Amino acid sequence: MYLSASQIKMVYPVYDGDDGSSCAKNWHNKYIKKLPIKEQTFTNLGSRLHACIEHYLESPDNIDVSPFFDGWKKGLDSTQQETVKTLVEKGINDLHIVKHSQRHIELPMYDGGDIEERREIFKVLKPSWKGDFLEKSLQSTWEIIPGVFLTGFIDLYHSGNKIIDWKTSSDPDRYGLLMDKKSYRYVARDLQLNIYACYLRKVKGVKGPINVGHTYFKTKTPHKIMEKYLDLSEDHIDRFYEWLTTVAIPNFLKLSKMTEGVVNALPVGPKACEKYRGCAYQTMCSGALTEAEYIRAHNIRKEISKMGLMDNIKKKQAEASEKKSEPEKTEVDPREALAEEIKSLGGKPPRKDSKIETFQKKLNDLKTEKAEVKEEEEEEKVEPPENVTSVEPVVAPPTVPISFGLVIGASIRSTNNNFTTLVQFFNEVTSGMCNEMGEKDWWSMDPFKRRELFHGVKEQILKHAHGKTIVARFIEPDTQALLNVMYDHATTIIEGGMR
Repeated sequence: MYLSASQIKMVYPVYDGDDGSSCAKNWHNKYIKKLPIKEQTFTNLGSRLHACIEHYLESPDNIDVSPFFDGWKKGLDSTQQETVKTLVEKGINDLHIVKHSQRHIELPMYDGGDIEERREIFKVLKPSWKGDFLEKSLQSTWEIIPGVFLTGFIDLYHSGNKIIDWKTSSDPDRYGLLMDKKSYRYVARDLQLNIYACYLRKVKGVKGPINVGHTYFKTKTPHKIMEKYLDLSEDHIDRFYEWLTTVAIPNFLKLSKMTEGVVNALPVGPKACEKYRGCAYQTMCSGALTEAEYIRAHNIRKEISKMGLMDNIKKKQAEASEKKSEPEKTEVDPREALAEEIKSLGGKPPRKDSKIETFQKKLNDLKTEKAEVKEEEEEEKVEPPENVTSVEPVVAPPTVPISFGLVIGASIRSTNNNFTTLVQFFNEVTSGMCNEMGEKDWWSMDPFKRRELFHGVKEQILKHAHGKTIVARFIEPDTQALLNVMYDHATTIIEGGMR
């Protein structure tokens, strides 16, 4: 079995206690059933901040190197870029980020085991791991008990028995991290820090107390950097190691072999669903979506994101939020209206001080999920039309000299040669282009390449459609993009329960 500190924290959020956020189902869904999960943008901000700090600390002591390497802005919007830049510069200037002479950056938890032997083991444990990622992972594994490998990297370790872990949070005060008693107790119970300390003591042979703690980077303005560190005694580390190897890890071995029904019956902590801005599997666990619907919704969102549609939506939202209000009018916060609409759809609104884009994104996701469920229900109920001629024609605008029929979400039974599916039709339109590019057909082409070429074939779509009736039985992200082009130009439109 392969485990990390973040996996263990899903079931055991803290050592020697319970903070109410334990959820074995969450771990089982992600690591045993391997259900997809949407990446959250705040994790990218933390990764970029980590990368800038590491770049600075890895440079020689006597050379003044900028922490902002080429490509550090990747995946960040302008606000996030400014946040990372401000926090890193503040950390260096205020001596929270210091080039100690005996520093080890991203120290891997490697126990010296045979790499070739582990490579064979990980071919079974993690068959999807390849290339550099596999090699890096093999050199950061600790076989803590036979057959169970822990993996991880210590952000910063000073040979003087000090472990530093960097954390980003929009509001550390919210968790009580500035309250001395609570914050020090939090550090002492932190799974990740205790595992790192165990590794240094059991594998590296470090003696005496080990100083561990977090440096918090507050991403919400006003930006702050806070530190909380304490000494873990040898006795404390030994007790934790015994609990980890005799209680926690054996329970994970049992959990990995449990059936889904048994896992679903396990208790869920009252705070688990809202942890880290909400669990990704909430809609499925609540019954709003089946597992198949959840996966389908995830794939559609992923495809839409690839097509660049979400970027355009975010851009329009950003432009709207930047418009200045008239001084004589009292402007109502649009987030309140969005919050009410989110509640009406059965969702939980973001925090009041969140950006309007966060509210809009939450609302869009809920609408997408509800629409998908409704489409599935209507698809089962609607009987397909037997004859196309029984439907009233919809006349296209006179400025568009195109004449073709469009059937959406319905089966057509006819011997008329003019009937063709949307996929077949589009293959006809793009066959020459695909042949020239050495592609089998349009649908097997890389999605990014399809997106680039799509706008160049719009005119061909309408030209080839003349005199035909195009049938779109199922609607996926790519076919939806085609329908958006064709819908306003069809002279006859038949809808079978879905648009």
